[in-house]
Amino acid sequence: MPVDMEDPVERVKYIFSNSKAKLIISSQKTEKSVKKDGFKKICPVWRIEDIRNNKKRPVNHKRLGQRGSSHHLAYIIYTSGSTGRPKGVMIEHHSAVNMACDLIKRFKVTNKDRIIQFLPLCFDVSVADWTMSLLTGATLYVFPREKLESWEVLGDFINQHQISIAMLTNDILKSMPSLHFPSLRILNGGGSKFDEEIVAQCLPTTELYNAYGPTESCVLSTIKKIKKSDGATIGQPILNTQVYVLDKNKAMVPIGVVGELYIAGEGVGRGYCQDKKATKNAYFSFALLEGKKQRLYKTGDLARWLPSGELEYISRNDTQIKINGYRVDVGEVENCLKKFPLMF
Repeated sequence: MPVDMEDPVERVKYIFSNSKAKLIISSQKTEKSVKKDGFKKICPVWRIEDIRNNKKRPVNHKRLGQRGSSHHLAYIIYTSGSTGRPKGVMIEHHSAVNMACDLIKRFKVTNKDRIIQFLPLCFDVSVADWTMSLLTGATLYVFPREKLESWEVLGDFINQHQISIAMLTNDILKSMPSLHFPSLRILNGGGSKFDEEIVAQCLPTTELYNAYGPTESCVLSTIKKIKKSDGATIGQPILNTQVYVLDKNKAMVPIGVVGELYIAGEGVGRGYCQDKKATKNAYFSFALLEGKKQRLYKTGDLARWLPSGELEYISRNDTQIKINGYRVDVGEVENCLKKFPLMF
């Protein structure tokens, strides 16, 4: 469970408490904030440097009696919540493996590739970065975010290390002064239309992909390879994934009609950590095709099917917005503002 120690202290404390974390693994960089903000009162704190030097070891050295299952929990990532509290999305191993296998096959990833992990671990796109690397032997280059003085630094890093695969948000790509990277063969954006200038700079030397997917369905659910003539589509479902556009009665709408996007298949998560109500509202079983029940995730996104068989993203169906690629629920911001005595 990755946690950004630069988040507000109360938010971090809530994440540790809500997830019932048993151990915090920190580093020399985060040790001061861990001590200062009293996280040791919640659960034990170990430094990664001490673990490497064998100064810290588990009390029980016995072998694990049970091997892991594909339906065991792989990770929890906390996202913005409408109640003012973040929600912990629980993803199982089979979901992460399914997503990684699709990208590895689609991008033709090999052990010769160099993948950049630019986004922090608490941002779910990072899961795609390190799983692709882990399963193929590709080299993973973790970008030192403390050195991001300008977007030119990111570009220099890509060129210096001859990065071949990058997964960045479209907002980041818009901010970069140049997208001329001779070594870059795959560039994956996320969720919104590429600017014509980005497409012109990248094609044909770099393959462009536009991916869509909420954290609740393991990073991405649909993907589209971009060509110059393409519009703002989010493509088709990835491996072992089904996507439905439904009306208010949960009936499938015709091609061209806008409805709410629902996701089914291997990528759908377990639910929200310690939040049965939110899980019940977002995840449910429903019979759509041939009377067979499927577990669906209600995305809150509006979309429509095009005659080409691809999906077009329209907008949100609620107050959630996206800032620099991050989903932010306006309700969480509103609840924080209400805590100030002068706000009414």
